[in-house]
Amino acid sequence: MPPLLIGPDRLSYWEAGGGVLLGIDASAQVPDTMPLFPGSRLMLFTDGLVERRSEPIEVSLATLAGSVAAAHGLCGGTGPRRVRRSIDDVADGLLAAADGAADDVALVLVEATGPR
Repeated sequence: MPPLLIGPDRLSYWEAGGGVLLGIDASAQVPDTMPLFPGSRLMLFTDGLVERRSEPIEVSLATLAGSVAAAHGLCGGTGPRRVRRSIDDVADGLLAAADGAADDVALVLVEATGPR
Protein backbone atom coordinates (compact mmCIF):
# COMPACT_ATOMS: atom_id res chain seq x y z
CA MET A 1 0.00 0.00 0.00
CA PRO A 2 1.31 3.47 -0.73
CA PRO A 3 2.19 5.52 2.35
CA LEU A 4 -0.20 8.37 3.14
CA LEU A 5 1.37 11.79 3.72
CA ILE A 6 -0.64 14.16 5.90
CA GLY A 7 0.52 17.77 5.70
CA PRO A 8 -0.87 20.94 7.24
CA ASP A 9 -3.04 21.76 4.20
CA ARG A 10 -3.60 18.48 2.36
CA LEU A 11 -2.90 14.80 2.20
CA SER A 12 -1.72 12.56 -0.60
CA TYR A 13 -0.57 9.05 -1.23
CA TRP A 14 3.18 8.80 -1.80
CA GLU A 15 3.18 6.59 -4.87
CA ALA A 16 6.99 6.52 -4.98
CA GLY A 17 6.99 5.08 -1.46
CA GLY A 18 5.71 1.63 -2.39
CA GLY A 19 8.15 -1.20 -2.75
CA VAL A 20 8.96 -4.67 -1.54
CA LEU A 21 6.92 -5.80 1.44
CA LEU A 22 8.49 -5.48 4.86
CA GLY A 23 10.25 -8.66 5.91
CA ILE A 24 11.00 -9.78 2.35
CA ASP A 25 14.69 -10.21 1.61
CA ALA A 26 15.18 -8.34 -1.64
CA SER A 27 18.46 -7.27 -3.11
CA ALA A 28 19.15 -4.07 -5.03
CA GLN A 29 16.71 -1.90 -3.09
CA VAL A 30 16.96 1.77 -3.95
CA PRO A 31 16.67 3.99 -0.87
CA ASP A 32 14.31 6.92 -1.14
CA THR A 33 13.87 9.99 1.01
CA MET A 34 11.37 12.78 1.42
CA PRO A 35 11.19 15.79 3.71
CA LEU A 36 8.69 15.75 6.55
CA PHE A 37 7.98 19.20 7.94
CA PRO A 38 7.12 19.65 11.63
CA GLY A 39 3.53 18.64 12.22
CA SER A 40 3.40 16.43 9.13
CA ARG A 41 2.35 12.85 9.60
CA LEU A 42 3.21 9.70 7.68
CA MET A 43 0.95 6.67 7.72
CA LEU A 44 2.07 3.17 6.73
CA PHE A 45 -0.49 0.38 6.70
CA THR A 46 -1.22 -3.09 5.41
CA ASP A 47 -3.94 -3.92 2.93
CA GLY A 48 -6.05 -5.36 5.75
CA LEU A 49 -6.83 -1.82 6.88
CA VAL A 50 -8.50 -0.90 3.58
CA GLU A 51 -9.12 -3.97 1.46
CA ARG A 52 -12.77 -4.95 1.14
CA ARG A 53 -13.75 -7.77 -1.19
CA SER A 54 -16.92 -5.90 -2.17
CA GLU A 55 -15.14 -2.86 -3.68
CA PRO A 56 -12.10 -2.01 -5.81
CA ILE A 57 -8.95 -1.08 -3.87
CA GLU A 58 -9.02 2.42 -5.40
CA VAL A 59 -12.39 3.04 -3.75
CA SER A 60 -11.10 1.71 -0.43
CA LEU A 61 -8.02 3.96 -0.59
CA ALA A 62 -10.20 6.99 -1.40
CA THR A 63 -12.46 6.16 1.56
CA LEU A 64 -9.43 5.90 3.85
CA ALA A 65 -8.09 9.24 2.59
CA GLY A 66 -11.46 10.85 3.25
CA SER A 67 -11.57 9.50 6.80
CA VAL A 68 -8.03 10.64 7.52
CA ALA A 69 -8.69 14.08 5.97
CA ALA A 70 -11.75 14.51 8.19
CA ALA A 71 -9.76 13.52 11.27
CA HIS A 72 -7.19 16.19 10.40
CA GLY A 73 -9.69 18.95 9.64
CA LEU A 74 -8.88 18.84 5.91
CA CYS A 75 -12.42 18.43 4.58
CA GLY A 76 -12.24 21.44 2.29
CA GLY A 77 -15.02 23.91 1.79
CA THR A 78 -15.17 27.49 2.98
CA GLY A 79 -16.28 26.87 6.55
CA PRO A 80 -14.03 27.00 9.59
CA ARG A 81 -11.32 24.37 9.75
CA ARG A 82 -12.03 21.56 12.17
CA VAL A 83 -9.63 20.77 14.97
CA ARG A 84 -7.00 18.19 14.10
CA ARG A 85 -7.32 15.02 16.20
CA SER A 86 -4.41 13.64 18.17
CA ILE A 87 -2.29 10.97 16.54
CA ASP A 88 -3.54 8.42 19.10
CA ASP A 89 -7.19 9.25 18.38
CA VAL A 90 -6.64 8.95 14.63
CA ALA A 91 -4.92 5.57 14.96
CA ASP A 92 -7.53 4.26 17.41
CA GLY A 93 -10.36 5.35 15.11
CA LEU A 94 -8.83 3.70 12.04
CA LEU A 95 -8.19 0.45 13.89
CA ALA A 96 -11.71 0.44 15.36
CA ALA A 97 -13.17 0.94 11.87
CA ALA A 98 -11.16 -2.05 10.63
CA ASP A 99 -12.38 -4.30 13.46
CA GLY A 100 -13.58 -7.56 11.96
CA ALA A 101 -11.50 -7.16 8.79
CA ALA A 102 -10.97 -10.35 6.83
CA ASP A 103 -7.20 -9.82 6.80
CA ASP A 104 -4.58 -8.85 9.37
CA VAL A 105 -4.24 -5.12 10.04
CA ALA A 106 -1.06 -3.21 10.80
CA LEU A 107 -0.76 0.55 11.11
CA VAL A 108 2.22 2.84 11.74
CA LEU A 109 1.39 6.53 12.15
CA VAL A 110 4.22 8.94 12.95
CA GLU A 111 4.42 12.70 13.35
CA ALA A 112 7.44 14.85 12.55
CA THR A 113 8.41 17.24 15.32
CA GLY A 114 11.07 19.90 15.71
CA PRO A 115 13.10 21.61 13.00
CA ARG A 116 13.41 20.01 9.60
